[in-house]
Amino acid sequence: MGMLKFKIVTEITDIEKLSNKVLGHKRIPPYLLIEEKYTKLVIGMEEGNNLVGLAYGVIEHRSNVLFLHFLFVKKEFRSYSSVRSLIESAFKIAMDARGVKSAVWKYTLAHDKADSRLKLLRDIPFCHCRKISRSQQIKIKTTDISFIREFKIFNPQLLKSRGYDVLAWSDCDEGLLGKIREIEQSFISDPSYVSPFNENDDGGQEFDRCNSYILVNAEANKPMGWIVCSVISEKEVMIRNFYMYPNSRSFMIAHSFASYILDIIAQRYKYLSFNVVDGNRQMEMIVRKYFKPILESSNIQCSMFVDFLTEGGGDI
Repeated sequence: MGMLKFKIVTEITDIEKLSNKVLGHKRIPPYLLIEEKYTKLVIGMEEGNNLVGLAYGVIEHRSNVLFLHFLFVKKEFRSYSSVRSLIESAFKIAMDARGVKSAVWKYTLAHDKADSRLKLLRDIPFCHCRKISRSQQIKIKTTDISFIREFKIFNPQLLKSRGYDVLAWSDCDEGLLGKIREIEQSFISDPSYVSPFNENDDGGQEFDRCNSYILVNAEANKPMGWIVCSVISEKEVMIRNFYMYPNSRSFMIAHSFASYILDIIAQRYKYLSFNVVDGNRQMEMIVRKYFKPILESSNIQCSMFVDFLTEGGGDI
């Protein structure tokens, strides 16, 4: 292998050229285009006169955390050494040029197998892997939701008879959103609670207000829970977060809310996806019973949390 060189690419036209030479297309991930929210980090890797690899990431403004979303080396140049060199250089450039102090490396595994990325991190002296979170990503065709409709839990009309309503986030007034902000102060210490206002907690997956919903006690105009979604493509939507307040977790109401939203999604999108965090036994049971028979595909979504050290290294 020849000498590898690395460079930051900042202009959109240059990123398109880099993408075309390395990946064979000019499509740019949406998160790289959101200048008002993120500082983009795009690294090109060259060997001789050949562009052979690239890395994409973003840093939220006023943050020192890099979200690394994409890392690629052409097959004919791919080796343990070249991949390690690209990830090491991407992290080093982020530290030196952007003041980054840690990273969240997001990637997908096709199967539940040994993860070679941890060995890569162990071989980079200034990187310490603090933890790895994993979840199973489920994807179904929305036409197959008809299978779930056969079960008792699928009862979208129960909401109305119990005095509940469903509002899109885009239709909610500040009064209702203010109530959510007020109520959530008592849940901050709950590790299972994820604020719906943390829109950029994964560095790129945007909260879509037209496809996210709040369950409301219609008479009191009181929020009871929500489903937050992100649009992945013209054909696919992802449920990012489904949360019900503890005093609203009636089995049938929660499932009625979910099934009400599934019916809406089925009218708009061809595919639906969602993640099940490792260890969430209730959701794992629901997936086995109701979604596994209609599974379109599944994979393992990983987030590796990496601290950058001034000296030495470390292991999880």
